[in-house]
This record gives sequence, structure tokens and C-alpha cells, in this order.
Amino acid sequence: MKWEAVDRAEKILAFMEKAYADGRLDFQPNTVSYTAIIDTYAKSTKKNSAEMAKKILSRMETLYKSGMNPSAKPNTHTMNTVIDAYAKCHEPHKAVKAYEIFCHMNKMRNSGNTEIVPNIFTYTTVLNACAFSFRAEEKEEAFGIALKVFQDLKANPFVQPTHLTYGTLIKAINNLLPRGDERRDTLIKPIFMQCCEDGQLGRFVLRSLQEAVPAKTYLALLRGSRKGVVSVNDADLPSEWSRNGSYFFNFFVQLSMVLSCFCFPVKEKSFYNDWRARKAQQRRKGNTPKYERMLSTRKGFHV
Repeated sequence: MKWEAVDRAEKILAFMEKAYADGRLDFQPNTVSYTAIIDTYAKSTKKNSAEMAKKILSRMETLYKSGMNPSAKPNTHTMNTVIDAYAKCHEPHKAVKAYEIFCHMNKMRNSGNTEIVPNIFTYTTVLNACAFSFRAEEKEEAFGIALKVFQDLKANPFVQPTHLTYGTLIKAINNLLPRGDERRDTLIKPIFMQCCEDGQLGRFVLRSLQEAVPAKTYLALLRGSRKGVVSVNDADLPSEWSRNGSYFFNFFVQLSMVLSCFCFPVKEKSFYNDWRARKAQQRRKGNTPKYERMLSTRKGFHV
């Protein structure tokens, strides 16, 4: 079905371009039209879909610069959608190609183009392209790009990382560096501490952290410098760690705190662990949890 959607989108765009070239101005393709086509490629499983998305971007830039179609000017959303296409594809060196688009955006911004400015979605999607570069020969290269992008983000005073940014960066370190590599712990600990300092702790960060570090390290990071802390249930985590993070994480933390005030039997596991156990049971029965079906539709992020 996704292949059919791409084919239909290509035919519609070709019809619009031909009609506009014949003088029918009401069929003039604009930025929205071209970006929608690129988004179709990003969501497609068709081979070389990311390269086709980039070709559409190049066509837009040519049409705009030549004056043939002044309404085909790319913007930040257009560029982000091309990066998203690379993040979701299975083509070789996709992290490098996503980074090239990112660098192109910075170059255009520095030249005075105010309509193309990297935002937090730009940074996070490039990190996602790095995190899911699974070819062995590309992992070190993708890891270097992930660090460059995050350093650029920290140096940008106009963009602040979110819980998705931190979670994706931790996932990139976990996927790209082998177990036993000293750089894993050296990088993950300060990244997690910065995440908590920014108030961006969320479920995605916790899940990525749990996958990336041993259980002992995971518990030590959640306890932090708090003395006398025995458990690390959601309700025990400082509220300031998640003050700006995921809404659903904050909701469950507050809910667990309210329920703990009543005379219910206290469980060893946290609400989060119970929730994960229920979803795992659903998977064993062959049912995909509803939240995974919802998250799988979000741009650029693998669940």
C-alpha cells in the first residue's frame, strides 16, 4: 500500500507540474505540495525512497532559484522531512547523508535564509538516523556524527533538548558502541545528569537508559546523590527531574504518589515496571500494545 501511495503521489505531482507549465496557475505546486511528496517517501518502504526524497528537495531548490516556481521555496519542515526519510530508510551511510542535510541547513541559515533554521526536531532526527545505523562498518562513523550534532545542539542557545533528544542519544550510544567500551559509561552518566538537570526525564529516557547500562549502574544513576534512598520507584524520583519532560511520565508519577497515600498493598515493583510487564504479556500472546501502535506512527522514532 505504501508503494502505491508513492506512485499516486508522483503522478499527481507530475500532473500539477505539467499543468502549471501549460499556464494553468491554479495548479502551481508550492512548498506544501513538494513537502507532502517528500513525506510520502519518508513513510514508504520503497527502495531508495530517501534518495528520491532528496531529489525532490534538489528540484525545489532549482525551481526556486531559477525563478521558474517562486512558490517552491524549501523551509525547515521540508528539510526535516528529508532527514526523516534517511532516518527511516535502510540505505547505507544514512547517518552521513542525514548529517549532510543538517550541514546544508546550517549553511543556508548562516547565509541569511530565515526560513531554514534547524530546530529540535532537526537535531533529534539526525540523532535517530545515527542510532539506527546497524551496519558494522558504519557504527563508528555514525557515533562521531551523533556527538557532533549533540555538541552543536549544546552550543545553540535558541534550541533546547527534549526527553526524546536525550533518549535518542542514549539509544545511539547503546547501539553504536560495543559492550565493554569505556566510552559508554563515560558518556551516558553526564548525559543522564544533564537530562535530569534540564527537567527532561521521561519514560523514553528511562527505557533507553535501562537498555544501555547494567542494572547496578541504572539503580545508582536513579538514586544519584540522595542518601538513604532504598527504592527507585517512579514516586521516589525527584519531581524536578521531569518538570519539563513527558506529560504522561509526570502523570503516572503523580498518580503513584496519590495512590501511595491510601491503604493499598505496597508492591516491590514500580508502576512503570508493572506496566512494562503487562505489555510484555500482551506481546507474548501476539497482541501489539496500543501505545506501540500509536508511537510507531511518530516521525523518525523507532519503537
